[in-house]
Amino acid sequence: MSTVFQYATCNLAWLLLVLLLSFANTAAASAKSARADDNSIAVIASNDLHGAILPQHDDDVPPRGGLLALSGYIDILRQRYDGRILLLDGGDLFQGTLASNYSRGEAIIAAYNHLGYTASAIGNHEFDFGPGDANPTTDRRAVLKQRLSQATFPFLAANIFEQGSKQRVSWPNTKPSTIIDVGDLKFGIIGISTPQTPRTTRWENVNDLDFRAPQPLVIAQARELRHKGADMIVLVGHIGDRCRAFDDPDDRSSCRGDGELFRLLDGLPTGLVDIAIGGHTHALVAHRVNGTATMETGARGQHLVWSEVCKAIDGKSQITIHAPQRTCLREWDDDRGGCSFRRASKGAPKAHHPGFRPARFLGVQVLASASLERLLSPYLARVQELAQKKIGALLPDGVYRGTGANDDLGALVADAARRAVNAQIGVQNRGGVRANLSAGPVLYEQVFEVLPFGNYVAKLSMNGAKLLSTIAKLRKRRGGRLPYLAGLQQSGGIWILKNGTAIENSEYYTVATNDYLATGGEGLVLVGHNSAANPGGGSRGRVEITTTLLRDALIDLLVERYPLDR
Repeated sequence: MSTVFQYATCNLAWLLLVLLLSFANTAAASAKSARADDNSIAVIASNDLHGAILPQHDDDVPPRGGLLALSGYIDILRQRYDGRILLLDGGDLFQGTLASNYSRGEAIIAAYNHLGYTASAIGNHEFDFGPGDANPTTDRRAVLKQRLSQATFPFLAANIFEQGSKQRVSWPNTKPSTIIDVGDLKFGIIGISTPQTPRTTRWENVNDLDFRAPQPLVIAQARELRHKGADMIVLVGHIGDRCRAFDDPDDRSSCRGDGELFRLLDGLPTGLVDIAIGGHTHALVAHRVNGTATMETGARGQHLVWSEVCKAIDGKSQITIHAPQRTCLREWDDDRGGCSFRRASKGAPKAHHPGFRPARFLGVQVLASASLERLLSPYLARVQELAQKKIGALLPDGVYRGTGANDDLGALVADAARRAVNAQIGVQNRGGVRANLSAGPVLYEQVFEVLPFGNYVAKLSMNGAKLLSTIAKLRKRRGGRLPYLAGLQQSGGIWILKNGTAIENSEYYTVATNDYLATGGEGLVLVGHNSAANPGGGSRGRVEITTTLLRDALIDLLVERYPLDR
């Protein structure tokens, strides 16, 4: 679809004007800079912020992402639509940066209140902070409830129930759905969380909850909202999928299509849900799925995806989906522009960068919200000294996740755990390693963002059969990708230790991992419990949760391997 028609609205006079302008050389610029029609509304998506406040910025990336960059794009859309916007989040707001984690998410709630969010789903990592400073035997969701109470927008949870009951959770400021008036339309908004939540957060924080299959609940909620007068039904959920191409929102050929979000939408009656916003997979979606305009924005505020809803004269609403837009504050000052990552090949001279210029969106220069920056500055100042502390390591090249090389960051984390407890094997789940390390002196904040969850090193003894079945389960959970491993590799289809010894099913091995996996994360059976479902447990399979933070173990390994003063 051309730029002209993307920005055309439903007002007939406006549409005729745009058609006439399409014959002029300046049509695209005129359409972009024009104010939106009075009948149009912007539905803006975000998801998986993970506490990102500041833009990512180094020599290979112009400033982009984080709440401060995202705020500039939201402000431009708010101006364009005269405030007629819905701002919706797909969950996982808090967990992931020093400023957010040290305030246990309070900084992000304050920011979302300031930006005027309409509603949010509840992500699996919203449960991570547990009881906070309270006695661990008290409410395991005490911190989450504090954050819910502070929000000026509702959190929506249609499929979270008290375990074994028909009673939905009755937390502060939490409801299954809501109706919001924007412009001339009533939007009924339903929120859901992934049923996989107990496998993807600390089990003890959610083990008394049921995260139910969402399909029948969404159908019931949507019909109830229609009965109450909702013109449009919007689903906001911490479930997702992933796509690669965005030229045509009706072409799903680049999408996986087997994720929770697409499977849910494909299984709903056509036309039941008008707009859906996803999350959890940290991927991009800007497609129509079974008639539903569906959006997902990656993670950490690094993309904007939005739809324009137009109420036509006949009362029918049309929805235009806009392709993902990188949230650049500045962009490359060359013909390519944008703020995509540009990294020289390993071992090659550093690429010549053309410098940066101010970024523009819809013909307007993007500026981070100064008022939001003032609001968040105390939270950033509180952790500034710790964030900028050099750990004593210097990386000649960046260390990245998923490269498959010996210096793969995930393998380093697994090796750090292994060395911390003198184990034979290290196992680290892929989802626990959240960022890369760039070249140069390593700061504490960088290591924190690699391992933000505060996990401790765990040591256990497992027989070979249990070890290999655990690896197979983790591999299946990640679509065929192995967990990060240290001290163990495959050779000719056989698993062998670093010294070349083959793994034997009945032999016992010392394994280091993190406390999340050792206590049931990723759906693993508690490895320290001996049962028919857990052969290899018992006295020789008992777990030892150490007092060593996995993050500290990684720092020790980085300092040893890449000393700053070498």
